[in-house]
Amino acid sequence: MLLDLVHSTDVDGQLRQSGFPSVHPNALPPNWKEISEREFTESAFFIYSPSAVEFKQAQLIPNGPLENINMFYVYGYAEGFAMIADREAGRVRYFRFAECEHDWQDITTYQFLHTIRCRKCLETRSFDTSD
Repeated sequence: MLLDLVHSTDVDGQLRQSGFPSVHPNALPPNWKEISEREFTESAFFIYSPSAVEFKQAQLIPNGPLENINMFYVYGYAEGFAMIADREAGRVRYFRFAECEHDWQDITTYQFLHTIRCRKCLETRSFDTSD
């Protein structure tokens, strides 16, 4: 996957193929939200490998300047994180985005295997909590 990712020039096509809504290349993805550095350090960014990496320039505010954004997609292409270098303030700004703002519910628990389902989009994930 890494070689495909590094040599790919059709990120929009890959996203369309994966089911992520295709939009203008400079548009921000759905549910774009700035998060704190602490929220970022506790995020799935440090648990899962990115499925894709994208660089884009987009306006964070209408008629504002174009910002250089590094985006990292996880869970296929349905969710992700982004970073912007705020050079004037000398800091990095962190963002998250998602096709769905999940509302998880437990549907099964068997010893250490947990299965959860989103009430909104019905996505299901299972994970093992044993060591």
